[in-house]
Amino acid sequence: MVDGEYKPTSAARRPTCWDFSDGQVKTVRAILAARTDAELMSTWTFKQNGQELFGMPRAAAWRSFVMSHLIHHRGS
Repeated sequence: MVDGEYKPTSAARRPTCWDFSDGQVKTVRAILAARTDAELMSTWTFKQNGQELFGMPRAAAWRSFVMSHLIHHRGS
């Protein structure tokens, strides 16, 4: 989600799920294409109660926390 309020999507049929997923892929690709290398290599930090626990380049955070997590749940 980029901006706005989260609205869950309900899909009772598999093709609906696939269409939704394809649309999300297009959206994410557009978002990433609009980012510069410098933005993707800037540091993303994980904080708890305002205290920084660790940081890594945004591209690495995206790959490890988003892409790997989606791959992990691909069959769910």
